[in-house]
Amino acid sequence: MGKASYCIVIDDSIVRELDKIAYKTGMSRSSLINVYLAEKLGLNTSRMRIRDTFSAVRDFVDSKFVMTEKTSEYTLAMKSLLNYKYNPSVRYTVELNEETSSSLGVLRVHFRTRSANLKDCIDEFFRMWQQVETAFLSNYTDIPIKSSITNGRYIREFRSPESSDLSSEEMGNAIGMYINLLDTCMQQYFDNIDDMMLAEKLTENTYRAYLNSAYHFYKRKNDR
Repeated sequence: MGKASYCIVIDDSIVRELDKIAYKTGMSRSSLINVYLAEKLGLNTSRMRIRDTFSAVRDFVDSKFVMTEKTSEYTLAMKSLLNYKYNPSVRYTVELNEETSSSLGVLRVHFRTRSANLKDCIDEFFRMWQQVETAFLSNYTDIPIKSSITNGRYIREFRSPESSDLSSEEMGNAIGMYINLLDTCMQQYFDNIDDMMLAEKLTENTYRAYLNSAYHFYKRKNDR
């Protein structure tokens, strides 16, 4: 959907109310007006798609997650606590692209800790996570998963489903389920950090159950 600049005349009192709502929702004034007009006209904009997707994510994730202050209409951030030494917080930030493409956006995971040892353990978990995802998803897609690990930080790309169109709600459910999955596997890993074979086995079993569920981004190659 293209964009252009237009000059319109609006009452000052309306602008003040718009600005209040825009501030609360993390949107710009023009974005908010665009959404209101699209809703009135029965149109679906990319911002509305992102808003509806984030709404579905919030509804789907487990109650242990605490939503944090919104910094942009294109981001959704939440955190959970890891039941391990000092109970570090884990921050999950979903960033969605406004323009529709094969890349939907990214998930950023960041640990709030100063412990160098804990960061090393976190990086080890994410390296194992990459290996598990690569092994399991080879049955679903030939496109490699783009992800990176840096000093206790993990970034992972979300791509559009192959040969499938998901609604905003279904996409939000898929993202929410992935965050639930990652957080659960992370806790399992640290619960069993003294037994790496068991930790990896639990991760594999949990990931397998995830792929057998309705909400994820992939279909088996022979099911397309």
